[in-house]
Order: sequence, then structure tokens, then C-alpha cells
Amino acid sequence: LTEIRNGFGYWVKVNTPWPHFQYEECEVAGVAGRNSHSGQALYDKSLGVGGPFTFHATNLSSSLTGAVELDGESPGDGDIIAAFDASGNCAGVAAVFMHQGVSYFVLPIYGDDRTTPNIDEGLTPGETYRLKLFDASEGVIVEHGTAFSGWRNTNGAPLSDDPSDRTTVFSFASNGRTGELVATDFTLSQNYPNPFNPTTTIRFGLPGAAQVELAIYNIVGQKVKLLVRGYYQIGHHEVEWQGTDDEGRPVASGVYFYRLTSEGVNETRKMLLLK
Repeated sequence: LTEIRNGFGYWVKVNTPWPHFQYEECEVAGVAGRNSHSGQALYDKSLGVGGPFTFHATNLSSSLTGAVELDGESPGDGDIIAAFDASGNCAGVAAVFMHQGVSYFVLPIYGDDRTTPNIDEGLTPGETYRLKLFDASEGVIVEHGTAFSGWRNTNGAPLSDDPSDRTTVFSFASNGRTGELVATDFTLSQNYPNPFNPTTTIRFGLPGAAQVELAIYNIVGQKVKLLVRGYYQIGHHEVEWQGTDDEGRPVASGVYFYRLTSEGVNETRKMLLLK
């Protein structure tokens, strides 16, 4: 690399972890540039984890660059911005960095890999996407109010060819909080309402992205309903049970148990259905 152009983001892609990346001090058009990044990597592409978000990197990508504000102020280092496709899948993650009091980001947004039809990794051309900001100081996730369009595969290059677009300010507001408090422990909350008839809500929290199973059992230990089996991201989640079994038939009044299992850890709680 012999020339660094102002306003462009640069990626270094490696096949193995490289936690101590450094480069020499330089000047671009007479302005001193950031000259080093040393220490723990901001996110690990091999794991596809960035802060509370989990994603799948593919060979289809573009980058969105700009500045970011939260309630009119610049978020701090350590906050994370992410893109989500129309189905709610995380399609890319980037750390926010400060420069002269302004928070900037260079966000890779990945496309869906057609060779893996059973996995939705990201966007398809023309699909809308949304942005979420992880506020590390509060441990909450804030969603931007706009659904963006115009994604296409640029092989990692910026979505826009206009350099002025790279200073566009993306403004987030606290009233856009999704309620996704970042969980620090594996938790299974008491269902609400309880007793219930016939619908109740079960809430659980994951300290990291994981495979999860949530099932309902009757008083003699027989599995009545499999509510959840799949891969969930870090955070708090809610699932509704409508008082039916796996065949869709209403179950009888009585005591039931719901069990959450994830990667060798499980927790069980009791609930009461009264008709």
C-alpha cells in the first residue's frame, strides 16, 4: 500500500488472529493520520462476533462509512454499530472510533452466500437494511429509525462513490432502544402472566450467542411442546406459548414446567395453566 486516500476505509484481512496490528505514522494531504492500532482486535472475523452481535462473513460485501451520533452527542470508543437485513439477521459489525471529537465508523455489510441456502448470512441486492448501535456505557442496543436501501456487492468498496457521503451523520435516539439489554448471565425468568389462560410469555437471557432449546413438559415429565430450537444472539429474548402441544391441540389445565437448555447449561421453572 503506497497511498492512503482520505475518507476511505481500509481493511486488513487475515486467516489467523493478528491482535497487534501496527503501521507507521503518515501524513495524508498534510493532515496527520491515525498511526497505530495495537492490542486486542475489535472483533474476530473468524468467530463472527462483534460486541453483542454475531454475523457470518462472506465473499460478498460492501462498506458503509459515516459519522454517528446518539442523542446529539458522539458515542465513545468501544461502542459497536451493526447492520441487519430485513429478516433480522446481523450482516456486519464495526467498532466506532473517535477523531477530533467526532465518532466515525467503517461498517462492512455482507451479502447472502447463495452456496449455503440454509443459512441467511446477509443482504441480497435491493434488500433493505437497518442499523443498530450498541451503547457500551449503558449496555443497551439502540435501533436507527430508518430502513436503508441500495445495498449491492462492491467487493468491500464503499457503497457510495461520492467522498462527501462518507461524512454523513447517522443519528440515533435513546427512544429507539429495542429493549435488548445485554445479558451478563444465562437466565430464565418466570413466565408472565402466571397463572395464565391460555397464553403466557417466557423470557430468557444469553451472555453470548448460542444454540438454544426451550421446551414445555407436563407434570409427569413428558415433553408437550418444543417452543424454541435454534441459534440465538446475545441478549434477552421473549417467546410466547399459547397453551397448545406440538400438534396444535389445547392442553389441559394443570402444572407445567418449561426448561431452557444451551450448550450444557439448563434451567427449569414451573407455571400454572388455569382454564
